[in-house]
Amino acid sequence: MKKVMIITFALFISVVSYGEDAEKYINDAKSEFVFELGGAFGPVLSYNFFGLSVDVKYYPKSRFATGINFSWLGKNISETFSYDVKKPYLNYSVIGLINQYDLFQKERIRLNLNVNNGLAISQLADNDIKEPYSYWTEWGLIHSESPKKVASSYHYILEPGLDLSIRIFSKNSLPDIYLTSKAKYRFVFGDSKFGETGQFSNYYFGFGVSFIGLM
Repeated sequence: MKKVMIITFALFISVVSYGEDAEKYINDAKSEFVFELGGAFGPVLSYNFFGLSVDVKYYPKSRFATGINFSWLGKNISETFSYDVKKPYLNYSVIGLINQYDLFQKERIRLNLNVNNGLAISQLADNDIKEPYSYWTEWGLIHSESPKKVASSYHYILEPGLDLSIRIFSKNSLPDIYLTSKAKYRFVFGDSKFGETGQFSNYYFGFGVSFIGLM
């Protein structure tokens, strides 16, 4: 908890102290939607995970944005955590609410501080046993299989971070396209069905494409 307070306080001080200096660099952009899609990397339970991340955000004002984050990471692991599992598989997903402040906002470059907080779901599964499931698509009902779930842990996360976006495409009738890199640190709270809660806290990196100016 002490680390969380330090990070949150530092983030607040950075925003306040930098705000006046950044004012002259920031364009008064109209309200706009942002869609971000990219890859994600971060250690979970001492294993390095790769996955996907999606952000959907809205700027009610030129410097402030709010939205939702979805991320998913999955991997075969060797640890069974004392469960009867032949081929352990870990599925780690997050849904969170993002609030961000743009420190620097020019035509080609954007730099923002952000805080993501929400729910992290960790599922230990057995890849040796498959469970059927179905879902609807535009082509109809699709049947598939997934590893059998063994145990699930639910955690609250607090994730301060820094994003840098560089524009690579711009046309008046289309949204601007940016390459975006993300650096965050994930603090996790709550009880765990497997592993120690502290083992879920760690750094997080992302890299992808942002579409800014939708609608």
